[in-house]
Amino acid sequence: MPPLCTAGYGIATGNLYYFAGAFYLFLINGICISLATFLIVRFLGYHQKEYPTSEVERRVRNTIWLAVLIAIVPSTYLGYQIVRKTIFEEEAKRFVARECDFHYRQVIKYDAHFNQHQSRLELTLVGEPLPTDSINLLKAKMPTYGLNDAQLIVHQGSFKDAPIDVDALTNTVADQVIKPARIKPLIHYVGISS
Repeated sequence: MPPLCTAGYGIATGNLYYFAGAFYLFLINGICISLATFLIVRFLGYHQKEYPTSEVERRVRNTIWLAVLIAIVPSTYLGYQIVRKTIFEEEAKRFVARECDFHYRQVIKYDAHFNQHQSRLELTLVGEPLPTDSINLLKAKMPTYGLNDAQLIVHQGSFKDAPIDVDALTNTVADQVIKPARIKPLIHYVGISS
């Protein structure tokens, strides 16, 4: 039911991408439910439907298996690509968290763009410019995180004409303010206990 609702929404709004994706999901669900029913009925040994001729029976079987292949092959490929994209995004996040902690400069935004041909990781930095040798060192560390084929793009310098992500900047400033605030109570507590 939910895929059909989304397909209807896609038709109502004229969004063919929504419609095609949701309707394909509906077809996959229907075919997989039918296949599971067919296999369970066969396993339980129920009486098989009688066909008028063996030709009709063969045609029905071929149609069923063709429908299963049409549904399963593309969905397997799409599922594989989704898994690859998720792994790439997680590894990019881990790379930024571990390797992009710089003095006198801060990563305010990063974007991991997965593409089967050429993925890219874009970093936006504020503060002092990152030297070329440091950027090359970052590129050399990328294969350790499974980002071998990804292109590293570093945006730094003047952003006076670029759109600013205020939320990312606010979070960065808040992190810098909160870190020292977390240390003070610990120092105060240690001072009292001694």
